[in-house]
Amino acid sequence: MFFMIDSADHRSGKTGLTVAVTLSKNGGTFAAAGGSVTEVASGWYKIALTTTDTNTAGQLTFHCTSAGADNKDFDDQIDSIPITSTIKRGQTVTVPFVMTDSTNHAPATGLTVSAQISKDAAAFVACSNSVSAVSNGVYSVNLTTGETSAGAITLMFSATGADPTYLVLYTQP
Repeated sequence: MFFMIDSADHRSGKTGLTVAVTLSKNGGTFAAAGGSVTEVASGWYKIALTTTDTNTAGQLTFHCTSAGADNKDFDDQIDSIPITSTIKRGQTVTVPFVMTDSTNHAPATGLTVSAQISKDAAAFVACSNSVSAVSNGVYSVNLTTGETSAGAITLMFSATGADPTYLVLYTQP
């Protein structure tokens, strides 16, 4: 999933877009993604990557564009080794994350951070538990068994004066 921002105010989520996604596999030339993009809600979109999109181990770089929205660029990793450290579905877990200052992008302390969750690309809702400060810009939130009941979980963390942080977690039965 990824968030498209309205080019008019550079803050709000932009809905109703037709998003074009190009990919660079492990530093190669950008080419159109084979998977289709669908709108989720509130400026969030998702791409269903194909096996051709993910057939090269290493860095997978996304470039997402649409008229009326700021470009969105981000990276992911394709690993040739299966990931074995996943969250068990329905398990209570503590999720750590870092918040950065929106001015200098350094780790930010003393923030009041709000946490929202989307399960299996559904609409975002507030997390059941509040966010706790750990140290040096690291925060954590405890997810309940109900919050980890889905296959894919997207977390969105925000605070005044800080860059938003997004995490995507996967659960297994």
